[in-house]
Amino acid sequence: MNILFIANARIPTEKAHGIQIMKMCEALAREGADVSLIVPHLRGNPITTDPFDFYGVERNFRIKKLPAANLPRFGSVGFRIRSVIFACAAFFYSLSARADVVYSREPLPLFLLRLAGKTTALEIHDIPERKLWLYAFLVKHVSFIISTNAWKRDRIREFLPRKNADVLVCPNGIDPEEFAVTESVAEAREKLGLDRKKPIVVYAGQLYNWKGADVLGRAANVMKDALVVFVGGSARECTDFRAVHRADNIIMAGQKPHADIPLYLRAADVAVLPNVPVTRESVYATSPLKLFEYMIAGVPIVASDLPSIREILNERNALLVPPGDAGELARGVTALLRDSDRAKRLAAQAHEDVLRFTWKSRTRAILTFIRGTEEICRL
Repeated sequence: MNILFIANARIPTEKAHGIQIMKMCEALAREGADVSLIVPHLRGNPITTDPFDFYGVERNFRIKKLPAANLPRFGSVGFRIRSVIFACAAFFYSLSARADVVYSREPLPLFLLRLAGKTTALEIHDIPERKLWLYAFLVKHVSFIISTNAWKRDRIREFLPRKNADVLVCPNGIDPEEFAVTESVAEAREKLGLDRKKPIVVYAGQLYNWKGADVLGRAANVMKDALVVFVGGSARECTDFRAVHRADNIIMAGQKPHADIPLYLRAADVAVLPNVPVTRESVYATSPLKLFEYMIAGVPIVASDLPSIREILNERNALLVPPGDAGELARGVTALLRDSDRAKRLAAQAHEDVLRFTWKSRTRAILTFIRGTEEICRL
């Protein structure tokens, strides 16, 4: 099967969607698909590393860069202009390309290509709150729809009734081999320059408000005996964060290559997923890559009790706490640090549960779905 994967994204990027896109292309190719990743050619990318090296993925697919306007100074308006220009470029490129399926997270190019008779597959990561009528118009004729969680599937069924049987739920995934770290906890800490004796709490991700980094920063004031390590964020974001959260036990590791994340999780006593309910995406729509990475790493998890998180986590595999409450977050982390038996039990169950969510099983389910058989990927 020949697949064009269209992604309106800066590749490589420090953001999680870049990992997801590259891992999907690698996994699709491993299943025998001939994959070409189509991305915009954007000048001034601060990451100059080769994308395959940056993400540590196999060179089993091609990357094609198409013209696009990079207008960051114009904010959201500039991004919309870029999106339209790139969608048009991807449309014309795809018309002449040999492809059995055009796959994307972007509805606009798929809308245009469906009008031209191409078979299209849309992977939904969020549903806009505004102008839902426009979104529905763009996606209603897509050949196949893949949702990263059940909530988005149900929303699609509300405004696209004819798609009731055509939405596949496939959460994001992990690569178990990538997290098969050979170093001991002590060795991992030594390599990372972290204290070998103090409890270590790790958050791996961006420092955005809705991801709850600020809540963990406040919780660090209570957890004075533990080191709280934030892995992620640009140099400026880390500086700004540190200006607000000045606890001595906070360590800002900054943005790291994805290949370093398994080592940080190996060094951790507890991993934290502190999402807060400030956006609908956080409450219902997100399927965080870090969640699956925490689980496969075998580290005990303290996470916000939100519907989006509960699609994967529960009381058997994590400690769930009220979202946005720094005190409750600190109490949850402290509880697991003090009860090693409970922590090990939760971590072991999470590791067992996440083995269903590999990139290999995900892409197999998607390819089977596209080929029209009855096998599906369920929660």
